Amino acid sequence: MSGALAGKVALVTGGGSGLGREIALEYAEQGASVLVASANPAENDAVAAEIAKEGGRALSGVVDVRHEAAVEALVARCVVELGALDVVVAAAGIDVREARRREDRHARHITLEQWQRVIDVNLTGTFLTIRAALPPMIQRRRGSIVTFTSGTVAVPLPGLAAYVSSKSGIEGLTRVVALEVAQAGVRVNTLQPGGRTNTPFFPDWTDAGERAAMHEPRVIRAAATFLASDESRDVTGTSVVATEWNRERGLRLCACPACTSD
Repeated sequence: MSGALAGKVALVTGGGSGLGREIALEYAEQGASVLVASANPAENDAVAAEIAKEGGRALSGVVDVRHEAAVEALVARCVVELGALDVVVAAAGIDVREARRREDRHARHITLEQWQRVIDVNLTGTFLTIRAALPPMIQRRRGSIVTFTSGTVAVPLPGLAAYVSSKSGIEGLTRVVALEVAQAGVRVNTLQPGGRTNTPFFPDWTDAGERAAMHEPRVIRAAATFLASDESRDVTGTSVVATEWNRERGLRLCACPACTSD
């Protein structure tokens, strides 16, 4: 397949749903072979099948990013079965979901188990994914790693203590690793949509009005391709906000009120 990522191999954690799914589909459209991975095998298989139906090449893999051995095995499988590892997107992420009211998710009500689960999946999972991906990339002296952050780091909201803490940690981790591997030809950047997006990340009790005001998932597509492509060969240690990136280039990938207003 032709496209900005023709000939590249990408691994997308959290690729079975939400923004990870959107990126996996976009990368395949741009010519990459994609390993779609998450903890949900049915979702992974569905995305891989959708890619194959359109003529792309994809594998699906089950992974719990909290587990070191599982992440390392996933990376090894990607290299063996797809022949390389050019791009990694660490999109796996969760938040505390047990309480419907935001007030019940305030820090004083969060259990240690809830806190640890969010930190383990979001921050430690990102760290393990980065660490496993670096050896094959450094060996080839090229590669792009994309981590996921959130606008709530700069503009936090009540009820997101664990989530914002994990995303703040990801931003710091990304900047440090970018410095460490710059001379090895590997670049590391963070990506965020630039606002809430209408994905399964938000619980079922989110009302229709809130959903209508959210970005569409495809808002992330062009910026994600940019970070994976050779066009960003000199970009590392930065944070890209998809909505701003789109606006600067005159792209309208989303029909929400924020993206269509002049």
